Amino acid sequence: MKRLAICSAIICIGFANVYAQPKLSIESHIDFGEVEIGENMELVIPAKNVGDQTLELQRASKSCVCTEVTVPKSTIEPGEEMPITVALDPEKISGSQRTVTISLFTNDPKKLHAVTLDFTLVEPYTYRPKVVAFDENTSRTTVHIYKRAGKDLTVKTVESSIDGVSHKLSTGRSGEIEVEFFYSGAEIAKSLDGVTTIRFQEDVPNLEIQTKLISPSEIIFAPTVVLVSFKSSANTEVHVASIELNSKNEFGIVSTKVESGYLRVEHAEGASRDHKVLLYWQEGQVPETSQFMKSKILITTSVQDEPIELPIYFTP
Repeated sequence: MKRLAICSAIICIGFANVYAQPKLSIESHIDFGEVEIGENMELVIPAKNVGDQTLELQRASKSCVCTEVTVPKSTIEPGEEMPITVALDPEKISGSQRTVTISLFTNDPKKLHAVTLDFTLVEPYTYRPKVVAFDENTSRTTVHIYKRAGKDLTVKTVESSIDGVSHKLSTGRSGEIEVEFFYSGAEIAKSLDGVTTIRFQEDVPNLEIQTKLISPSEIIFAPTVVLVSFKSSANTEVHVASIELNSKNEFGIVSTKVESGYLRVEHAEGASRDHKVLLYWQEGQVPETSQFMKSKILITTSVQDEPIELPIYFTP
Protein backbone atom coordinates (compact mmCIF):
# COMPACT_ATOMS: atom_id res chain seq x y z
CA MET A 1 0.00 0.00 0.00
CA LYS A 2 2.86 2.32 0.88
CA ARG A 3 4.61 1.42 -2.40
CA LEU A 4 1.45 2.30 -4.34
CA ALA A 5 1.21 5.67 -2.60
CA ILE A 6 4.82 6.48 -3.45
CA CYS A 7 4.23 5.62 -7.11
CA SER A 8 1.12 7.81 -7.17
CA ALA A 9 3.09 10.72 -5.76
CA ILE A 10 5.80 10.30 -8.43
CA ILE A 11 3.13 10.23 -11.16
CA CYS A 12 1.53 13.41 -9.79
CA ILE A 13 4.88 15.18 -9.70
CA GLY A 14 5.47 14.11 -13.30
CA PHE A 15 2.12 15.50 -14.44
CA ALA A 16 2.84 18.73 -12.52
CA ASN A 17 6.14 19.14 -14.36
CA VAL A 18 4.42 18.48 -17.69
CA TYR A 19 1.84 21.24 -17.13
CA ALA A 20 4.17 23.74 -15.40
CA GLN A 21 4.97 26.61 -17.79
CA PRO A 22 6.01 30.27 -17.89
CA LYS A 23 3.42 32.92 -18.72
CA LEU A 24 4.07 36.57 -19.57
CA SER A 25 1.61 39.20 -18.39
CA ILE A 26 2.02 42.60 -20.10
CA GLU A 27 -0.27 45.34 -21.42
CA SER A 28 -1.06 44.88 -25.11
CA HIS A 29 -2.09 48.50 -25.76
CA ILE A 30 -0.71 51.67 -24.16
CA ASP A 31 -1.47 55.31 -24.92
CA PHE A 32 1.78 57.29 -24.81
CA GLY A 33 -0.21 60.53 -24.79
CA GLU A 34 1.09 63.76 -26.31
CA VAL A 35 4.65 63.66 -27.61
CA GLU A 36 6.25 66.97 -28.48
CA ILE A 37 8.62 67.23 -31.42
CA GLY A 38 12.14 67.79 -30.09
CA GLU A 39 11.42 66.23 -26.69
CA ASN A 40 12.38 62.61 -26.03
CA MET A 41 9.84 60.56 -24.08
CA GLU A 42 10.34 57.48 -21.92
CA LEU A 43 7.84 54.92 -20.67
CA VAL A 44 8.27 51.98 -18.28
CA ILE A 45 6.13 48.92 -19.00
CA PRO A 46 5.87 46.28 -16.23
CA ALA A 47 6.32 42.68 -17.44
CA LYS A 48 5.40 39.90 -15.00
CA ASN A 49 5.80 36.13 -15.06
CA VAL A 50 2.46 34.77 -13.79
CA GLY A 51 3.45 31.18 -14.68
CA ASP A 52 5.24 28.63 -12.56
CA GLN A 53 8.45 28.24 -14.55
CA THR A 54 11.26 30.63 -15.51
CA LEU A 55 10.28 32.96 -18.38
CA GLU A 56 12.96 33.53 -20.98
CA LEU A 57 12.94 36.76 -23.01
CA GLN A 58 14.62 35.58 -26.19
CA ARG A 59 14.37 38.73 -28.30
CA ALA A 60 12.74 42.16 -28.48
CA SER A 61 12.01 43.98 -31.76
CA LYS A 62 10.44 47.31 -32.72
CA SER A 63 8.52 48.62 -35.72
CA CYS A 64 10.22 52.03 -35.86
CA VAL A 65 13.75 53.42 -35.61
CA CYS A 66 12.21 56.16 -33.46
CA THR A 67 11.95 53.64 -30.59
CA GLU A 68 14.56 52.10 -28.28
CA VAL A 69 13.66 49.12 -26.07
CA THR A 70 15.68 48.29 -22.95
CA VAL A 71 15.24 44.86 -21.30
CA PRO A 72 17.36 44.70 -18.09
CA LYS A 73 17.76 40.90 -18.10
CA SER A 74 16.78 37.85 -20.16
CA THR A 75 14.86 35.85 -17.53
CA ILE A 76 11.95 36.48 -15.15
CA GLU A 77 11.29 34.05 -12.32
CA PRO A 78 7.73 32.94 -11.39
CA GLY A 79 5.89 35.79 -9.63
CA GLU A 80 8.64 38.29 -10.50
CA GLU A 81 7.95 41.62 -12.23
CA MET A 82 10.53 43.34 -14.43
CA PRO A 83 10.43 46.88 -15.94
CA ILE A 84 10.87 47.20 -19.73
CA THR A 85 11.82 50.73 -20.78
CA VAL A 86 10.66 52.21 -24.09
CA ALA A 87 12.18 55.50 -25.28
CA LEU A 88 10.58 57.48 -28.14
CA ASP A 89 12.50 60.03 -30.21
CA PRO A 90 9.95 62.21 -32.12
CA GLU A 91 12.66 63.55 -34.46
CA LYS A 92 12.91 60.07 -36.06
CA ILE A 93 9.17 59.63 -36.62
CA SER A 94 8.31 59.56 -40.31
CA GLY A 95 5.27 61.06 -42.05
CA SER A 96 1.90 60.67 -40.33
CA GLN A 97 2.97 57.72 -38.17
CA ARG A 98 1.22 57.72 -34.79
CA THR A 99 1.67 54.09 -33.64
CA VAL A 100 4.66 51.86 -32.87
CA THR A 101 4.70 48.17 -31.96
CA ILE A 102 7.08 46.39 -29.57
CA SER A 103 7.35 42.60 -30.09
CA LEU A 104 8.62 40.31 -27.31
CA PHE A 105 9.64 36.73 -28.17
CA THR A 106 9.61 34.34 -25.19
CA ASN A 107 9.40 30.67 -24.17
CA ASP A 108 5.82 31.33 -23.09
CA PRO A 109 3.50 28.94 -25.01
CA LYS A 110 2.12 32.04 -26.74
CA LYS A 111 5.67 32.76 -27.99
CA LEU A 112 5.05 36.30 -29.29
CA HIS A 113 3.61 39.18 -27.27
CA ALA A 114 2.96 42.47 -29.12
CA VAL A 115 2.60 45.80 -27.31
CA THR A 116 1.06 48.65 -29.34
CA LEU A 117 1.94 52.21 -28.33
CA ASP A 118 -0.28 55.07 -29.55
CA PHE A 119 0.77 58.71 -29.30
CA THR A 120 -0.22 62.18 -30.47
CA LEU A 121 2.56 64.22 -32.05
CA VAL A 122 2.37 67.93 -31.21
CA GLU A 123 4.42 70.90 -32.35
CA PRO A 124 6.14 73.04 -29.69
CA TYR A 125 5.02 76.12 -31.65
CA THR A 126 3.06 77.31 -34.67
CA TYR A 127 3.83 80.31 -36.88
CA ARG A 128 2.53 82.48 -39.68
CA PRO A 129 3.07 83.47 -42.40
CA LYS A 130 4.87 80.46 -43.86
CA VAL A 131 6.92 82.51 -46.34
CA VAL A 132 8.90 85.75 -45.92
CA ALA A 133 8.83 87.61 -49.24
CA PHE A 134 10.21 90.98 -50.37
CA ASP A 135 9.56 92.82 -53.63
CA GLU A 136 9.87 96.38 -54.94
CA ASN A 137 6.90 97.47 -52.78
CA THR A 138 7.55 95.37 -49.66
CA SER A 139 10.68 95.91 -47.56
CA ARG A 140 9.43 94.55 -44.24
CA THR A 141 7.28 91.68 -42.99
CA THR A 142 6.55 90.14 -39.58
CA VAL A 143 6.45 86.47 -38.57
CA HIS A 144 4.35 85.59 -35.51
CA ILE A 145 5.44 82.54 -33.48
CA TYR A 146 2.87 81.11 -31.05
CA LYS A 147 4.24 78.81 -28.36
CA ARG A 148 2.39 75.80 -27.02
CA ALA A 149 0.63 76.31 -23.68
CA GLY A 150 3.04 75.75 -20.81
CA LYS A 151 6.05 75.72 -23.15
CA ASP A 152 9.03 78.03 -22.72
CA LEU A 153 10.32 79.38 -26.01
CA THR A 154 13.47 81.46 -26.36
CA VAL A 155 14.94 82.70 -29.64
CA LYS A 156 18.72 82.28 -29.62
CA THR A 157 19.74 83.30 -33.13
CA VAL A 158 18.18 84.36 -36.45
CA GLU A 159 20.13 83.89 -39.70
CA SER A 160 19.10 84.39 -43.33
CA SER A 161 20.81 82.96 -46.39
CA ILE A 162 19.91 86.13 -48.33
CA ASP A 163 22.16 89.16 -47.92
CA GLY A 164 20.46 92.32 -46.77
CA VAL A 165 17.83 90.63 -44.58
CA SER A 166 17.88 91.82 -40.95
CA HIS A 167 15.45 91.31 -38.06
CA LYS A 168 14.05 92.72 -34.83
CA LEU A 169 12.53 90.65 -31.97
CA SER A 170 9.56 91.74 -29.86
CA THR A 171 6.59 90.33 -27.94
CA GLY A 172 3.08 90.52 -29.41
CA ARG A 173 -0.15 91.42 -27.62
CA SER A 174 -1.05 87.77 -27.05
CA GLY A 175 2.39 86.86 -25.75
CA GLU A 176 3.58 85.48 -29.09
CA ILE A 177 7.10 86.10 -30.37
CA GLU A 178 7.23 88.61 -33.21
CA VAL A 179 10.16 88.57 -35.60
CA GLU A 180 10.09 91.60 -37.88
CA PHE A 181 12.21 91.16 -41.01
CA PHE A 182 13.65 94.00 -43.11
CA TYR A 183 15.25 93.94 -46.53
CA SER A 184 17.81 96.69 -47.13
CA GLY A 185 19.99 95.00 -49.73
CA ALA A 186 20.62 95.85 -53.34
CA GLU A 187 17.79 96.54 -55.77
CA ILE A 188 16.01 93.29 -56.61
CA ALA A 189 17.17 92.64 -60.14
CA LYS A 190 16.08 89.01 -60.23
CA SER A 191 14.10 86.62 -58.08
CA LEU A 192 15.96 84.62 -55.43
CA ASP A 193 14.90 81.80 -53.11
CA GLY A 194 16.55 81.35 -49.72
CA VAL A 195 15.86 80.28 -46.15
CA THR A 196 15.84 82.02 -42.78
CA THR A 197 16.67 79.87 -39.74
CA ILE A 198 15.36 80.73 -36.26
CA ARG A 199 17.13 78.77 -33.52
CA PHE A 200 15.56 78.22 -30.10
CA GLN A 201 16.85 76.52 -26.94
CA GLU A 202 18.29 72.99 -27.31
CA ASP A 203 15.07 71.03 -26.65
CA VAL A 204 13.14 72.86 -29.40
CA PRO A 205 13.67 72.18 -33.13
CA ASN A 206 14.81 75.04 -35.36
CA LEU A 207 12.31 76.91 -37.51
CA GLU A 208 13.26 77.24 -41.19
CA ILE A 209 11.18 79.76 -43.14
CA GLN A 210 11.25 80.04 -46.92
CA THR A 211 12.53 83.50 -47.82
CA LYS A 212 12.13 85.07 -51.28
CA LEU A 213 13.17 88.10 -53.23
CA ILE A 214 10.61 88.66 -55.98
CA SER A 215 11.81 90.55 -59.02
CA PRO A 216 9.35 92.89 -60.79
CA SER A 217 10.20 90.96 -63.96
CA GLU A 218 9.49 87.55 -62.49
CA ILE A 219 7.43 85.55 -64.96
CA ILE A 220 4.29 83.79 -63.82
CA PHE A 221 3.15 80.94 -66.03
CA ALA A 222 0.21 78.59 -66.21
CA PRO A 223 -0.25 75.73 -66.41
CA THR A 224 2.80 74.23 -64.66
CA VAL A 225 2.14 70.85 -66.32
CA VAL A 226 1.05 70.73 -69.97
CA LEU A 227 -1.53 68.07 -70.87
CA VAL A 228 -2.05 67.13 -74.52
CA SER A 229 -5.07 64.90 -75.09
CA PHE A 230 -5.14 62.23 -77.78
CA LYS A 231 -8.77 63.21 -78.23
CA SER A 232 -7.76 66.68 -79.42
CA SER A 233 -8.42 67.50 -83.04
CA ALA A 234 -5.81 66.15 -85.46
CA ASN A 235 -6.20 69.38 -87.44
CA THR A 236 -2.76 70.98 -87.42
CA GLU A 237 -4.32 74.46 -87.47
CA VAL A 238 -6.07 73.95 -84.12
CA HIS A 239 -3.82 74.26 -81.06
CA VAL A 240 -3.95 71.35 -78.60
CA ALA A 241 -2.46 73.15 -75.59
CA SER A 242 -1.53 76.69 -74.59
CA ILE A 243 0.77 78.25 -72.00
CA GLU A 244 0.16 81.75 -70.68
CA LEU A 245 3.05 83.86 -69.35
CA ASN A 246 2.84 87.27 -67.71
CA SER A 247 4.96 89.66 -65.67
CA LYS A 248 4.78 93.07 -64.03
CA ASN A 249 7.36 94.31 -66.54
CA GLU A 250 7.68 93.88 -70.27
CA PHE A 251 9.60 90.88 -71.57
CA GLY A 252 10.11 88.99 -74.78
CA ILE A 253 10.19 85.31 -75.72
CA VAL A 254 13.60 84.56 -77.20
CA SER A 255 13.06 80.93 -78.21
CA THR A 256 10.88 77.87 -77.68
CA LYS A 257 11.69 74.21 -78.07
CA VAL A 258 9.50 71.11 -77.80
CA GLU A 259 11.27 67.79 -77.22
CA SER A 260 8.69 65.81 -79.15
CA GLY A 261 8.39 65.03 -82.85
CA TYR A 262 4.60 65.05 -82.54
CA LEU A 263 4.27 68.73 -81.68
CA ARG A 264 5.22 72.11 -83.08
CA VAL A 265 5.18 75.39 -81.18
CA GLU A 266 4.28 78.99 -81.99
CA HIS A 267 4.47 82.20 -79.98
CA ALA A 268 3.78 85.88 -80.45
CA GLU A 269 6.81 87.99 -81.33
CA GLY A 270 7.68 91.27 -79.67
CA ALA A 271 7.82 92.50 -76.08
CA SER A 272 4.84 92.90 -73.78
CA ARG A 273 3.68 91.88 -70.31
CA ASP A 274 1.63 88.95 -71.55
CA HIS A 275 2.53 86.15 -73.93
CA LYS A 276 0.89 82.97 -75.07
CA VAL A 277 2.72 79.89 -76.35
CA LEU A 278 0.62 77.52 -78.48
CA LEU A 279 1.22 73.85 -79.24
CA TYR A 280 -0.07 72.15 -82.43
CA TRP A 281 0.13 68.65 -83.88
CA GLN A 282 2.84 68.19 -86.50
CA GLU A 283 1.52 67.34 -89.96
CA GLY A 284 0.72 63.62 -90.01
CA GLN A 285 2.36 63.01 -86.62
CA VAL A 286 -0.61 62.48 -84.25
CA PRO A 287 0.37 59.55 -81.95
CA GLU A 288 -1.69 56.44 -81.31
CA THR A 289 -3.96 56.67 -78.28
CA SER A 290 -2.48 53.45 -76.92
CA GLN A 291 0.86 55.16 -76.42
CA PHE A 292 1.82 56.89 -73.19
CA MET A 293 4.50 59.53 -73.61
CA LYS A 294 6.19 62.23 -71.63
CA SER A 295 8.05 65.18 -73.11
CA LYS A 296 8.86 68.77 -72.16
CA ILE A 297 8.92 72.30 -73.55
CA LEU A 298 11.69 74.87 -72.99
CA ILE A 299 10.80 78.58 -73.15
CA THR A 300 13.64 81.13 -73.05
CA THR A 301 12.71 84.72 -72.15
CA SER A 302 14.59 88.00 -72.31
CA VAL A 303 14.63 88.50 -68.52
CA GLN A 304 15.68 85.09 -67.14
CA ASP A 305 19.06 83.37 -67.19
CA GLU A 306 17.58 79.88 -67.34
CA PRO A 307 14.75 78.72 -69.62
CA ILE A 308 11.35 77.82 -68.22
CA GLU A 309 11.05 74.04 -68.40
CA LEU A 310 7.57 72.49 -68.32
CA PRO A 311 6.70 68.77 -68.54
CA ILE A 312 4.27 67.63 -71.25
CA TYR A 313 2.07 64.57 -70.77
CA PHE A 314 0.15 62.95 -73.63
CA THR A 315 -3.10 61.72 -72.10
CA PRO A 316 -5.97 59.52 -73.36
